[in-house]
Amino acid sequence: MQPLHFFLGANSEEGFSSLYEQLLGGRFDDLLILKGGAGSGKSTFMRRVGAAVERTGERVVYINCSGDPDSLDGAIFLDRRAAIVDGTAPHVVEPKYPGAVERYVNVGDAYDKAALWPLRSKIMSCMSGYQGCYQRAYRCLGASAEIFEDQRSALLTSSLSDKLVKRAHGILLREIPKRKAAAPGSIKQRFLGAVTHKGVLNLYDTAAAQCERIYELSDSYGLAHEMLIHLLAGITANGYDVVA
Repeated sequence: MQPLHFFLGANSEEGFSSLYEQLLGGRFDDLLILKGGAGSGKSTFMRRVGAAVERTGERVVYINCSGDPDSLDGAIFLDRRAAIVDGTAPHVVEPKYPGAVERYVNVGDAYDKAALWPLRSKIMSCMSGYQGCYQRAYRCLGASAEIFEDQRSALLTSSLSDKLVKRAHGILLREIPKRKAAAPGSIKQRFLGAVTHKGVLNLYDTAAAQCERIYELSDSYGLAHEMLIHLLAGITANGYDVVA
């Protein structure tokens, strides 16, 4: 069974955007929160545990790191109602039900302090430069977002908005059968894309693995957002749960 991948964090024009709070609130019977700095082995630990669970044939969902997509920020074991998550900055995760659901694991205990001490100055220099790169990236993303919003506002006329609503209504009639629902459906947010040090990455395989049919919206100016809002409203109104 192919594991799924997605992001719960994103680098945006407003800084780091986090959805990690969705892991709390008793969603799991057991949630391990890993604490430990860079290089302590958090990602390697989660990857090895995930691989071991995969070998049993159980379903695993991996949360990729939005800064370094080769690293993991979490692993969810659906058949066990359990998960492991990196709880360090910028996606700080703190227990909501400590002991009853969430537990800390201090991976930093595994540091070889004697080996690291001679490299102390180099490590401190790298960490300082690392933070500066993120600040510069957020400034660039913010400037880009302002230009993008100006373009979008100029192009989104009332006539175009009406057309997007009509197209959304047509898709709903064709793809989402109406049904009587006691309550609206729920919405779970996920990121399938991220701005990383490797550029913009999109996890299209995750969508392809879960959906029999996919609509691709060719949109260079963010105008499809209006249509997606109407699609989301229509789907949840019919009692369907949505991952958005």
